[in-house]
Amino acid sequence: MPVTQIFSLPGRSAEEKQLIMECIHEALMTRFDIPHDDQYMIFNEKEREDFFFGSFPEMERSDAFLLIQIIVSNTRSVEMKKNLYKAICDKLGRKVGVMHDDVMVSLVEVTRDCWSFGRGIAQYT
Repeated sequence: MPVTQIFSLPGRSAEEKQLIMECIHEALMTRFDIPHDDQYMIFNEKEREDFFFGSFPEMERSDAFLLIQIIVSNTRSVEMKKNLYKAICDKLGRKVGVMHDDVMVSLVEVTRDCWSFGRGIAQYT
């Protein structure tokens, strides 16, 4: 059960925001074997004065920059993570037109006892 937050400057249409979330979820389904209905996403638009992002060596960022933070259980291999990053970039590039340099993904891995899916119960423990 990943929880995903997407940070962006304002100005994207509702359709584009939905498509961005769909691209990320498709990548999670194919690379992390997430079920179709296991989707928890928040799209955050931040004004320029509240959203700072720099460059990374040999990368060029634009105002289309997306910061994607995904909270997941710490159960995936390094190879699976690399495949996820690539799938997210490829899908966003192909379906939304976002340049690869404008996609930053940060995985926050937690142990399985860090989840309660409801009812005040730690279902994984």
